[in-house]
Amino acid sequence: SDSRRDGIFTAYSSDLNRPQIAMPYGARYLRTENDVQAVEYGDGSVEVLDRAPSYEVDFTQVALTPEILQEARPWDSTESVDPQSITEETVVVDQAARPILDATLAEIAGDAHTDLEKAVAIQDWLRSSEFTYSLDLAPVTPIDGVEPDPVTHFLLTKQGFCQQFATAMIMLARSSGIPARMAIGFLPGTNDRGEWTVRRSDAHAWPELYFSNVGWVRFDPTPGSRAGAAPAYARVPVESTASTTRSSSTSSSSVARPERPLDNLD
Repeated sequence: SDSRRDGIFTAYSSDLNRPQIAMPYGARYLRTENDVQAVEYGDGSVEVLDRAPSYEVDFTQVALTPEILQEARPWDSTESVDPQSITEETVVVDQAARPILDATLAEIAGDAHTDLEKAVAIQDWLRSSEFTYSLDLAPVTPIDGVEPDPVTHFLLTKQGFCQQFATAMIMLARSSGIPARMAIGFLPGTNDRGEWTVRRSDAHAWPELYFSNVGWVRFDPTPGSRAGAAPAYARVPVESTASTTRSSSTSSSSVARPERPLDNLD
């Protein structure tokens, strides 16, 4: 399919300590030096049992488009789903923050009909000039004598770094009915003649939202000065396709599933 592109990711001189290992999206096959053992978990994460300074990963990139995501049916908790994909942890909402989450959604996503429209409204609002990226959080001010929960505090002060932005989008997405989870990794780093150097300072956190016809999809609500541009697919198509029937070519089995298991995984 033209929507897929295979590639090889080669890592040199990685100093990540076990069990962490940096891998690209769509990883299918892992090759490590000295047969370093690795374990793959149902949520798509991988851990190594020893440090892997050099390794290769075969991966498949799927060229998502707004039109594909616009066709996703809303997640229905009564439907049978892959229990390894959606768990209670990916749908639970911090009840202490529920009032401000519901009020915020009504204000910024009240006209949204599809999961994509909701996600884009949330992401665009968090990336707007209303928010400030800062490694220093605003002082906590009690509300009616009670300190607010972290999500409420961030949404009121609108100041924080990637973890606060990601958490806010996760909670807003879940409140709107979209399963969401936190991902932690790295920004691309710097490119020198095709070779990328990624440093600890490039560490980053972002949300992944679940779309029924694709699977887990990356968004990035952190302002551009720190995270760069939002994903190209994270926009609402000019001509809405919300009423379009899903085609089999965009089912989860044909778009987002790995073609073969990772090597060296128990």
